[in-house]
Amino acid sequence: MLPINNTSDRESTLNHPTIGIIGCGNIGGRQAANFLAHGYSFYVYDIN
Repeated sequence: MLPINNTSDRESTLNHPTIGIIGCGNIGGRQAANFLAHGYSFYVYDIN
């Protein structure tokens, strides 16, 4: 039997996967800001 995991709606950063974003233009930059605001860790790559 698996243990019951009582977590709240707000998870710690350890529970989030690491995300990679390619391109930090209008869309990628806003996505990165949104992920950062929600506690995700991520990598970004932009040709510039």
